Amino acid sequence: MKKAFFSIVFLGLGMMHANAQWFLLNSPTTTYLYSTYFTNYDTGYAVGGNINSSIFLKTVNGGVDWNVITNTQTKWLYDLVFLNDSVGLACGYDGAMYKTTDRGANWTAKPSQTTAWLYSIAKRPDGMVYAIGQDGMLIRSINMGDNWSNVVSNTGQTMLDLQFLDNNYGAAVGYAGEMIYTTDGGNNWAVKLMGTPGNITGLWMQSPDTIWTVGLEGKMYRTTDAGQSFVFSTPGLNDLNAIYFADDQNGYIVGNQLILQTTNGGINWNPMACPTPDGLKDIHVSPDNRVMYAVGGNGVIIKNINTIGIEDWESEKILVYPNPSNGITTISLEGSCEVQIFTVMGILVKKLLLDGSVYANLDLGDLTNGQYILHIYHNNRSYVSRVIVNR
Repeated sequence: MKKAFFSIVFLGLGMMHANAQWFLLNSPTTTYLYSTYFTNYDTGYAVGGNINSSIFLKTVNGGVDWNVITNTQTKWLYDLVFLNDSVGLACGYDGAMYKTTDRGANWTAKPSQTTAWLYSIAKRPDGMVYAIGQDGMLIRSINMGDNWSNVVSNTGQTMLDLQFLDNNYGAAVGYAGEMIYTTDGGNNWAVKLMGTPGNITGLWMQSPDTIWTVGLEGKMYRTTDAGQSFVFSTPGLNDLNAIYFADDQNGYIVGNQLILQTTNGGINWNPMACPTPDGLKDIHVSPDNRVMYAVGGNGVIIKNINTIGIEDWESEKILVYPNPSNGITTISLEGSCEVQIFTVMGILVKKLLLDGSVYANLDLGDLTNGQYILHIYHNNRSYVSRVIVNR
């Protein structure tokens, strides 16, 4: 009987993983959001703006609620990065640069030494920060964004995205299919050409040699030799804006009314159900790889709680029963675990720490009848299951 139950659970998990769902979150704004960044599972930020003002958002409960900080003195903000849990930077229109040192509660303007629009900001693991934008303008800070100096980028093209793989290797992409590439931490940059007149809006570095780029009209390029040559492909005509790989095999792209997923290293890209008609500009995954967020037009914020890392429950001998549950559910495992319970719309409703030498009882008695998703974190591995509460 236990063997049969294990098999049913595992098949259900496999289907849930293959059809990971995105859910629309309640957003407090209709202002365009261009970037999002999460410092841990619960705490995240988003920035954006329009011709009249910039906007900062913060959540401390996984996107259920967002606190709004509006700055009427600046227009669009295009990107943000956090250097640690407390210190973050956001950049944008006319060289705007803002810094927070109190987890996003307050943002202070910093002199960037440029009036060029800054579209992307990125940190090296050692804490050095670069920002890039209009006409190839590239600036650098060695003191967490308090002061900035110019760096020669060797391009006159506007750059739209920037990333560092480590303290040495980095790349940026932008107009006219140009990529610039550094091997010495950003001191010197070489121009690489993808062979397209179109704009490239996003990139992801998998290694010093392997780099994915995406752009307008569905353009996608991949290099495996650090930009010496590029292979072109396109999954369609929709504009592609941002790309993220969780590992060598699993990746995501967001764009205009589009979300794509690969599970085989980019050989195939398959569309996922997109819960919004608004264009998506950025995608970010929490540091623990548990949850993904994307933001875009009309203040849209979407969330996917079914991320990479679903394990084979049969090999781990884990049971969740009974299902349906009358209010008490048992999890069979050895040692302590964290259990997070979500509605099918991706809202976190309960988080528990359990310690069971063989079995741990999960009290669901305060939840309304319906279907819920359990995320169980045990021995640095994650597991996902569904449970129905029916009292």
